[in-house]
Amino acid sequence: MFGKHILDLVSEKFHNGDEIETIVQAFDELKGQLQDFQHSEEYSYKKIHKIYENALKKQTEIIDQTLANINSFQSKLNNKQIKLGEKQGLINQLESERETIQQNIRILSDMRANEKVESEMRIKNSESLMNGIQRTLSFFRQRAIGDEDLDLDAILQITNLMGNIETSLQQTIPEEINSEKLAKNNYKSFIKTQNARLSHINKEIQTLITDAKDSQTNILLVQNAIIEENQMRESAEQMKSEIESLLRDLEAAYEQTKALR
Repeated sequence: MFGKHILDLVSEKFHNGDEIETIVQAFDELKGQLQDFQHSEEYSYKKIHKIYENALKKQTEIIDQTLANINSFQSKLNNKQIKLGEKQGLINQLESERETIQQNIRILSDMRANEKVESEMRIKNSESLMNGIQRTLSFFRQRAIGDEDLDLDAILQITNLMGNIETSLQQTIPEEINSEKLAKNNYKSFIKTQNARLSHINKEIQTLITDAKDSQTNILLVQNAIIEENQMRESAEQMKSEIESLLRDLEAAYEQTKALR
């Protein structure tokens, strides 16, 4: 461009019959224009170079910030996952305790039902035995009155023995009834206590399940935030690479232009 401009200018001066001095002035003028162009080109280069450097700095800051954010989010994620694991462990522990209590209640309920049947059978057997003793005593008393050949001493011993047995049975039945009432009350008290514990466990489990769901939601949010930060970091790294390539091209072109001048 400048070479053509020189040729055109010299040709014009020669055609017009100008002297050599005029041509020299023209070269001086062109030299000044060239220097102005060089200064303008250098200014433009430095300006663009500065823009690229600032852009690189900005992308580097974004990369550093996203890495810091990722580390922070990862730390929060680890803590939340640990706490979620603790909550789940406590839920499992409470569920195991609940199952144990329910199983104990079923076992005790069966035992209590059998115990009640056995108690009723003992009372029934004692009553039957008492009725048999009373009939036997009545029989011997009737025979002793109407039969003089009977050994009254032997009959007396037998009736006394049976009387003692009857007295013992009469004491045993109320004791059995009281024992059954006590067992019934103990069973009711135990069931009441266990049901209260079950109710408390169920509430704790429900609260923990709700907390665990909230924790899972928060974990998902943090995971999404990490994904977004990684995307920003990757985008910034790609942009940084592209800017570095542009900067290298700019510097190479500038050095080539300087060499040509």
